[in-house]
Amino acid sequence: LAAESSPEMAAYQFAIAQKIRRSWAMPASVTEDTECVVRVRQTGTGDVISVNIVSCNGDEAVRRSVEAAVMRASPLPSPSNPDLFRAELRITLRPDL
Repeated sequence: LAAESSPEMAAYQFAIAQKIRRSWAMPASVTEDTECVVRVRQTGTGDVISVNIVSCNGDEAVRRSVEAAVMRASPLPSPSNPDLFRAELRITLRPDL
């Protein structure tokens, strides 16, 4: 449980979000307050199996672009500590991250 809120977990989640963000071809409809939360399922090697939008205040183009970005970012980075690996992740994406 302590690992969930550890600096290592924060670094792992940040690395994943950064890789996805670099893969994100943002449509013109993205605004500075756009925020999308996605649920990502991955294999033990970081290969993305599925992406589901949990919530997103963007339009359909934004939603599709977020899903595509997650798929393009596959395989996702591995944590420095293997105990932190989760097959299912919840990631928040914003244009400023």
